[in-house]
Amino acid sequence: MGVTHDWALDRLIGIFVADFCGGLSIGWWVDNHNIHHLVPNHPTHDPDIQHLPFFAISKSFLNNLYSSYYRRIMLFDAFATFVLRFQHQLYYIIMSFARFNLYANSYGFLYKRAFDGKRARGGKWTFYLEVIAIAMFWMWYGALLAHIGDWKRILGFVLISHMVPSPLHVQIVLSHFARSTQDLGPSESFVHRQLRTTTDVICPDSLAFLHGGLHLQVTHHLFPRLPRHNLRKASLLVKEYATERGLQYHEFGFIKGNGEVLGVLRDVAEQARIVQMVAREEIREALDSVH
Repeated sequence: MGVTHDWALDRLIGIFVADFCGGLSIGWWVDNHNIHHLVPNHPTHDPDIQHLPFFAISKSFLNNLYSSYYRRIMLFDAFATFVLRFQHQLYYIIMSFARFNLYANSYGFLYKRAFDGKRARGGKWTFYLEVIAIAMFWMWYGALLAHIGDWKRILGFVLISHMVPSPLHVQIVLSHFARSTQDLGPSESFVHRQLRTTTDVICPDSLAFLHGGLHLQVTHHLFPRLPRHNLRKASLLVKEYATERGLQYHEFGFIKGNGEVLGVLRDVAEQARIVQMVAREEIREALDSVH
């Protein structure tokens, strides 16, 4: 957060907007997003692309990959194998319910932080204030649901209200899911990695408000604290720099970008299908050898 440039005040604003108004943890978002900016699209380190068992944008996830962020192995088990085979077909359906995943990540983060002896900046007061704010969110949201009517209307309201933000989730992953997930090692420069793993979404200025500045992800990744109203001008300078240095500045339209993301998901789905076929054949051969 960099609204006022005062850390404590910015965190209070974040807690009000994210925790109290949205039921999500600003602490989790900052922690997650900082790592994402450091190592975008790295299968082992970037939590923003670690979505097993529902999505995999690299064949690296088909090997029980260890996540340094979650500090656990992301299992490529039978359920993941089945879902990944159809991930390109289920993409928009799953993204419609992506907000529930944000709840899970937020509360999992706060649960771990409750038992973590190492306190991040802000100490205990930010943790307790987040817990209180989220509790208040569920109080006012629960009170709202109680006045809607019977359980069918409540269920319908919950699903619709959580599905409405789904275009935002699609927009967010659009800037990375179709880009490189290779690890070129510590010798790769910061600028080169950001350009290689990130893309912009082309749109006219008249429609930029629909994207909320998220369509200029390349420049945002290079200058994370730059206000969104300056991203357009800065992106022109970044493009000039990329041309001078022989670097690729990638951008595509919204429709084409969705097509590229679906293409990546389809390719990995095919690899998951092949892995499953090979595993079945190996099991069959092993059973035949026993008999």
